[in-house]
Amino acid sequence: MKLKILALILARKHSKRLPKKNLKKIGKKTLIELSIDSAKNIKGIVDILVSTDDKKILRIAKKNGVLSPWLRPRHLSYDHTSSEDSALHALNWYEKNISKIDGLLLLQPTTPFRSKKLLKKAIKIFEKNKNKPIVSVSKILNKQKFKKPVVNGAFYLTSPEKFRKYKNFSKKNFYPIFIKKKKECIDINTKEDLKIARSFNTFNVIR
Repeated sequence: MKLKILALILARKHSKRLPKKNLKKIGKKTLIELSIDSAKNIKGIVDILVSTDDKKILRIAKKNGVLSPWLRPRHLSYDHTSSEDSALHALNWYEKNISKIDGLLLLQPTTPFRSKKLLKKAIKIFEKNKNKPIVSVSKILNKQKFKKPVVNGAFYLTSPEKFRKYKNFSKKNFYPIFIKKKKECIDINTKEDLKIARSFNTFNVIR
């Protein structure tokens, strides 16, 4: 049976530290578009869904040919709303209206430099063992360095069953995929983070 994975991009309108951060551009593309591009044409990913409460982001998603069937409900659009709650809403909608899936792949717009190569690696590992979530980790995050690998937010991959059970993308016993490239370990949440991201050469970012 062919693996069926839903790539999910969560993109809320408001952000305190960097207003409208998901619409910021690196080169000629917004963070939303870069995340969409990273998930396209990867074996196993059957759909890309953008969950947002922003009409502009919704239009960008539709223009790029991916699912964005609704504006996210208001109760899932506040600062205190967790990614897990928003992801569960999207997952339930997709499995009720489109199809059951084997895996849920979360891609945060704020980590736009993830490579297709790493996503393909994660999916290949997941195909052999769907009971273990896969999470990207690194010893560097923006300008911070750590002695031990930390979750860096580039991607999370888990089964719908595990996600519904634990309501967490990075449960303790996940399988870590280590990222070494500084560019792929950038998480944009402030003006300084954006400045760092823009300092990298964005040519062939998602190869």
